[in-house]
Amino acid sequence: MIFSGLAAAPVLTVALASLHGDMRAFLSGSVAMTGVASVAATIRWRPLRPGRRNFISLGNPGPLRSTPRDLPSANRQREVLARALSPAEDGPVDDRPVSREEAVSWILHRSLSAWHSGHTDSALTDLPAPRLLTLYLLARLLTSSPGEAGEIAQHFRRPDAVLSMRDEVDNLARIRAEWDRDQRIWMATHWLWTRQAQDTPSASLAEALEQLGPPDIDLWHRVVTEHDPDNPDQAAAAFWCLRQPACDRATVAAYLARIVLDGRLVAAARRGDTQVLTEVRGIIDRWNAGVYKTGDLGIDPPQTVTDAAPRLPDTLRDLEQATGDRWPAPAGAFTRRDGRPPRPRPAWDLATGQLTSEPQREDYLDAPAALLPVQNPF
Repeated sequence: MIFSGLAAAPVLTVALASLHGDMRAFLSGSVAMTGVASVAATIRWRPLRPGRRNFISLGNPGPLRSTPRDLPSANRQREVLARALSPAEDGPVDDRPVSREEAVSWILHRSLSAWHSGHTDSALTDLPAPRLLTLYLLARLLTSSPGEAGEIAQHFRRPDAVLSMRDEVDNLARIRAEWDRDQRIWMATHWLWTRQAQDTPSASLAEALEQLGPPDIDLWHRVVTEHDPDNPDQAAAAFWCLRQPACDRATVAAYLARIVLDGRLVAAARRGDTQVLTEVRGIIDRWNAGVYKTGDLGIDPPQTVTDAAPRLPDTLRDLEQATGDRWPAPAGAFTRRDGRPPRPRPAWDLATGQLTSEPQREDYLDAPAALLPVQNPF
C-alpha cells in the first residue's frame, strides 16, 4: 500500500495543482512524498531472535484454493501450531545451525507477525478460521513426509512456492544433521584423547578407530589413502575402514584405483596373498552391491581415480591368470568424484595409532555460514 501510494501520489498532486492553479500544492505534495519515501525505505523485517541471522524472508501466506477433508477441530489446530511455534521462543543455545523445528517455527512466526502484532498466544486465539487453517496446513506441509507434503501443497494457490519453501527447510535440516554428526565425532575424539592422556592408549590404529565410535569418514579417508601397505597395523586399519558400510565412496574408489595403478593387487595374487585378495574381493562385491552409500567427499585431482579405468581390463586379466578365478569389475568406480575436500585430521599419527595432540574443534566443524534470504513465494 505504501509503494502504491508512492506511485500514485505525484499524479494526484499535479492534478490538484492544475485544478486550483496553485503550484504550492504540487511542491508541498512532492516534499511530503519525499518524506514518506524516506520512512518507507527504512522499513525492514527485523530478526525474530537477536544474535541469529535472518535466514528466510517470508510474507503473508496467500489464501487456499481448496479445503482438505477430515480436518481436526480449530482447538486441535491451535494446539499443533502452538507446539510448532515454541522453538523460536526458546532463544539461541550456541552457534549451531538452525534445526528443522526452528526453521518451521520462524516461518510460522513471520506469517503470524504479518497478521497480528500481539503475543503468539493471543494471535492464535484471535486468528480467523481461514487464516488458522492456512497456517496449520503450512506447518503440516513443512514437517510431513514428502508424499504428504505434495498432497497438502495442492490446496495452496501456488503449490510450487510452498514446496520450494519446504525444500529450503529440508536443506537447513540437512546442514544441521551434518553439524550434529561432526560435533559427535569431535567429542568422541576428544574423549579418546583424554583416555590416552590417562595412560590407557589403544593397542593399534584399528583398535583406536573402533573405540572412537561414530563414523569419521574424513579420518577413514586419511587412513586408507595415506597408510603404509607394508605396515601390518596400518594395513589392518585401512581394511577395517573399507569394511565399514559408512565408508565414503570416494575413499573406496581411491583405494581401488591405487591398487590397480601401482600393481599391488596383481602382485598379491602372484605371491598367493589370500588375505589381501579376500579383503579386496569383499570390497568390490560390496561396491557392486551398493553397500557404500555415503558420497560426501570429492577427489582432487580426478585423475587419481580416472587414470585407473584404462588399466582395469589388464588387471582383471592378470588376476584371472594368477588365481584361476574371474574377477568382477567395480562398476563405475573410476569416474570423477565431486564433493567437499576431506578434512585432514592432523592430530592423528598413523604410525602409532595415537592422537599426538588435542583435537581442535575447527578441524571438525565448519563455521556457521550466512544463509541468503529467499524471495517471498506467496
